Amino acid sequence: TESRKSWLRAGFLVLALGLLAFLALIGPSVLLAEPAAVNGVANPGFETGVKSWKCTNCRITAGAPAQAGNAAGQMRTTSRTARAQLYQNGLDLWPATEYELTFWAKAPNGQDLQVDLYRQTKPFTHYGLDQTFDLTADWQQFTVTFTTAGFDDAVTNGRLRFRAPAGKDIRFSIDDVSLVALSAPPPTSTPPPPPEGSELVVFDWNKPVTTAQKGFPWDNPPM
Repeated sequence: TESRKSWLRAGFLVLALGLLAFLALIGPSVLLAEPAAVNGVANPGFETGVKSWKCTNCRITAGAPAQAGNAAGQMRTTSRTARAQLYQNGLDLWPATEYELTFWAKAPNGQDLQVDLYRQTKPFTHYGLDQTFDLTADWQQFTVTFTTAGFDDAVTNGRLRFRAPAGKDIRFSIDDVSLVALSAPPPTSTPPPPPEGSELVVFDWNKPVTTAQKGFPWDNPPM
């Protein structure tokens, strides 16, 4: 009936107005929400074992105690004189970009732990991070911001390293390592064109190619 249709139209209008009011309340926050930052570190919580991590002058296992999840990186030094290094290679980095490093760590004997970021192959250029953190026997979260340096174009050869002091059987627990960019990378600049007259012509053929040349023109100027 017509009255029923009128009631349905009125009900639909009320629902539509309610939906618009709801979107008006949450719309700005949804539209302004930034996408989640991408962690440049693989297997950051050691939840898939020690995949992607390497340990020099040390042993690394995945297990308890963990700050979150089921596992953390359990590092134990094995050399009395050389400094142990737990690191991950192949990090993608943008030049002149602000990054934030965050991680959880603890050491039963309160040892310091150095963290740096550099090129994984010679000449081992530092990429803007080199800091030492004072660990305690309890879990602590550490955060540091820095700007990448030492390179002009995007690289895929970054090495993030946790470096222990010299000594054998020093133990560390490391968990939830995060390296994210806080700012957009700088715009790529286009090199300027070469100045006029800077080209050197070494071969200029501006005439037909004959059958006597067998399809391959060549220039044989006098000495």
